[in-house]
Amino acid sequence: MSEIERFFEAYRNTGESNKSLAPYYHAPCLTLRGDGSFVSLQSVDDLARFFQTLADTFDSQGLVKFPYKDFSAESLGPRSAFVTMTWEALKADGTLGREWRQSYNLVRFGEKWEIVLSTIHVGA
Repeated sequence: MSEIERFFEAYRNTGESNKSLAPYYHAPCLTLRGDGSFVSLQSVDDLARFFQTLADTFDSQGLVKFPYKDFSAESLGPRSAFVTMTWEALKADGTLGREWRQSYNLVRFGEKWEIVLSTIHVGA
């Protein structure tokens, strides 16, 4: 398993543990949502609020597991990577609640990878 795959395994496990995904993101960062809207997250506090709202939404929909498939990672040099995958959001009984395709631009800051841009593929 590559370093980037380990990053996303930790990301997934963190989300499934109901912990904030904010530490995986750089502040500031940008996310393009599935409805075509852009969200600019300028601070650590913005990230924390954004991911709490997302966790609350998933919780209200009964979504508890988030496996991914079709994982593709491309190195863009020693400090940059582009990753694309299809996420599945499963209910406790294992049924599919949602599915979406998402890409991430990552940058290594020191020894730590961080997401600087997240794109949910519109219409996917």
